[in-house]
Amino acid sequence: MQIEGNPQRLINAETVSKGGAAVKAWLVRRLPGGYTKPAHALEAAAEQEDPPPPPPPQPPSRPKADIAAEVALLEETLASLKVSIDGGGGSLSTTALAAKKKEAAKCKSAIARLKAEL
Repeated sequence: MQIEGNPQRLINAETVSKGGAAVKAWLVRRLPGGYTKPAHALEAAAEQEDPPPPPPPQPPSRPKADIAAEVALLEETLASLKVSIDGGGGSLSTTALAAKKKEAAKCKSAIARLKAEL
């Protein structure tokens, strides 16, 4: 909404600095009680309304067998990581151990997410 240069003097600078929506809200509050918009304004407003956004696309559903196979693969990876964390904890550097633990946590999270899809 362009209001710069408008001779309107009643709207204070603070309201104007908040932008067009604040000015419009202020003006609407100043309307007399029982005021209704004229028909041409209602038609113009209806034409200007944006259509509602389309619903988000649904992810394609995967066959349960594919999900189960991915869960099995992740569980194997997790078991391998647990062995290397528990058995090789002394031979791994602190950084490597932390990386393996982080990878194990990611596997657990992915397994839980996939099992929820089943």
